Amino acid sequence: MDAKRPGGVAAPNRPTKERRYPSELLIYDAGDTRTAWVSFWKGMALLQFGSTAVFLAPILYHNENEPDPNIRLLQAVGVALLGAIPTALLSYMTAPYVRQVYLHLPTSAARSRESLMAFARNLPPSTALKFQTLRIFPLQKHTSAYLFELRALPPRRLRFANIELPKNDVWRRRQAEKSRWQRVKEFLYERRFKFYVKEGRAYTVRSGVPGVWEAVAKRIQEQTLNEVKRVGQKSGKVVQSVKPTALYYKPFTGQTGINLPKIELNERPAAIQ
Repeated sequence: MDAKRPGGVAAPNRPTKERRYPSELLIYDAGDTRTAWVSFWKGMALLQFGSTAVFLAPILYHNENEPDPNIRLLQAVGVALLGAIPTALLSYMTAPYVRQVYLHLPTSAARSRESLMAFARNLPPSTALKFQTLRIFPLQKHTSAYLFELRALPPRRLRFANIELPKNDVWRRRQAEKSRWQRVKEFLYERRFKFYVKEGRAYTVRSGVPGVWEAVAKRIQEQTLNEVKRVGQKSGKVVQSVKPTALYYKPFTGQTGINLPKIELNERPAAIQ
């Protein structure tokens, strides 16, 4: 049972006598120092772009030493575009960065360390995960996914992710059913489809439950390899190149306010955007 607040309202996501672990279990944590470093440079790039667009570009446009207004306009626009390059590059490079991963934990798995690890070794495909990433402006955002949807990515030049939420046929059909305004809102929300989870046991030890993320990562590798074999591709080495400690998981409930229904393996509820 959940703990009660003074008004009689249940306090979600807190351990109780019957639950040693919360329903949303942190299983990966990149750390405040690393996140602050990434946020600092994202913020600096935005500050540089804003300064260029607000101060430098207008000065060039109103430059009295240049009589041709077309040249002044070209200079102002060119400087503004050049000022946007650092912001665009950092946004692209840091978009997959994952600060934390949470796993949705059923009550039966939250009672002890032994029950937790037993659940981790036999994760159901419909296990819910939640990735905490950063927006273009370094504020937190969450992207939820089911375990069976995730795939491992091989290392590649200019690739900054090691986990993918593929845009499959089911996703395309659901997008086609949405209105243009709904698709615009999704774009502005900056939904993530690729993630980078840093390798290293230190990041799972920090969560307080080492071994859980490794089990999740192993399952993602296995289902990726199974899919490669199923479609007859010859890229099985792709899965082998992604180490288990590079993958992570977090649930849909709690902070996002989304309750996940039970689903079949090939079904994804319309509530998940």
